[in-house]
Amino acid sequence: MAPPPQQMHTTNTNVVITSQPTVAARPAQRPWSSNLCGCCSDFSSCMLALCCPCCLQCCIAQDMGESCGSAFCYVCCSVPSLFGLRANMRGKENIQGSLCDDFCLTAGCCVLWCYCCALAQLAREVKTVKNAKGYV
Repeated sequence: MAPPPQQMHTTNTNVVITSQPTVAARPAQRPWSSNLCGCCSDFSSCMLALCCPCCLQCCIAQDMGESCGSAFCYVCCSVPSLFGLRANMRGKENIQGSLCDDFCLTAGCCVLWCYCCALAQLAREVKTVKNAKGYV
């Protein structure tokens, strides 16, 4: 005769954890630190944007952690490169605006003037962000 099987007592305990869905509040977007035509606040950026935009664009790209090579192809694709840099800066720093705004400023009807102003504005913004974060 076999020994009696051990009786096992099991208790089922169901724990239901529910959490309420939450929506993370996104901080309010801030404006650019200077306006598009604010060249007087940083004359050196303005002059570089007018006289040697490819050099300034390369410096901006490096300051933003991007490859200078992507920004240096000024002759072939300066507008798309600046468009990308502006969109990147707006996204990282939660700056007001849209891709449409960036496109109009970098590739709009008055490309030469708006391009230089947009480039100088981006240079000023990079300096402002670096100063605020202590990367002087």
